Amino acid sequence: MLVGLIWKRDRRARFTMGAKNSNVTVWGSRTALVAGAISGLLFGLYAGFGIAVGCAVIGSLLTRPRAEVPAPAG
Repeated sequence: MLVGLIWKRDRRARFTMGAKNSNVTVWGSRTALVAGAISGLLFGLYAGFGIAVGCAVIGSLLTRPRAEVPAPAG
């Protein structure tokens, strides 16, 4: 997915096989795939792509591992 290629943790790191550098989680990509396929059929290709990108980002932000979630300030 394009979101996984663009939304990186470290933009300067070179690609290495087997290293995870993307911020997209498994559940973020799954929801994007299903939502993009359904909305692409219902509303058209461009709307489906936009909805899939939105679902990938929102789903990945909601399903981050606990180690990556910032602690509340206070």
